[in-house]
Amino acid sequence: MFLFTSPTETLGFVLLEAMSSGLPAVACNEGGIRDTLINGYNGISCNEKAEDEFYNACEKLITDDTLRISLAENARNYMLEKSWEKTFDRLISSYQEVIDNKVEDNSIAMTN
Repeated sequence: MFLFTSPTETLGFVLLEAMSSGLPAVACNEGGIRDTLINGYNGISCNEKAEDEFYNACEKLITDDTLRISLAENARNYMLEKSWEKTFDRLISSYQEVIDNKVEDNSIAMTN
């Protein structure tokens, strides 16, 4: 398992690396982690400074083989779907949506 308690991870790269290795994560649900960790699917999210939550999540993964294996498999599969190409395609699509909305807003403003 990968335990990550920092609430200041900006992009979540450490979590992505762990998941790529097939490790289920127990991580603080802050910053870039929120974009990657799906609680109960590819890891367990905990609140910032919630020591009991982290402890209980780790204990659960240590004692529950079925859960640990399931989260590990899901983590690896989740990462297999990620690529720079897909990331940039989503980014370009988002930019295009903003441009299209701006053009539409300007067209409406010009007709009024």
